[in-house]
Amino acid sequence: MSKNVSGNALVSGSARVSDNASVSDNASVYGNASVYDNASVSDNASVSGDALVYGSALVSENASVSGSAGVSGSALVYGDARVYGDARVYGNALVYGDAYVYNDAYVYGNAIVFGEADIQCNNDWFSFIYKGKTLTGYRSRNKQGYELNIDGEDVSIEDLGDIIADLVNYLIREFTPFESKNNTKIELEKVISDLSEKLETAKNKLKNL
Repeated sequence: MSKNVSGNALVSGSARVSDNASVSDNASVYGNASVYDNASVSDNASVSGDALVYGSALVSENASVSGSAGVSGSALVYGDARVYGDARVYGNALVYGDAYVYNDAYVYGNAIVFGEADIQCNNDWFSFIYKGKTLTGYRSRNKQGYELNIDGEDVSIEDLGDIIADLVNYLIREFTPFESKNNTKIELEKVISDLSEKLETAKNKLKNL
């Protein structure tokens, strides 16, 4: 086993783990995925397809990065979060909970995205400094259709000043509208992604028997 891979971690297919990167615990990296620089993939996380994880990025817990997605810089992706398609998460961004970042969305800076986030393009989120703290808003699968937080603490529009509230309402109206077909597609894509990961893990375990 490579010095970069430890525990019960699996690296298979044409996947590469190089430089000072590490894959540990029960994590898996497969397909044509690459983990390099000082990046880390741990716990039960997975990186697959043509995905890249690099810089000082961390993917952990039950999170997955797939397709042609990339996670870099000092970004953290964890919980049950999914980053896929051509999405990018970088800078100091945090993506966790049951958040989805996909298609061609780029989440970066000091953005904090969690809960039921559903970000498929750059119009689906915003982040800026408010009273010395980071206010982040994004499209969500919850009943409201959006979520807001300040430095990771949930807030409502009513908690904001009138001028900022008007701006936030305007930005929320720019979010991609939800459609029943789109919701079904998202759910099916997630099911396929989950099944693909389980199948690949099972194949790797079978090879080691």
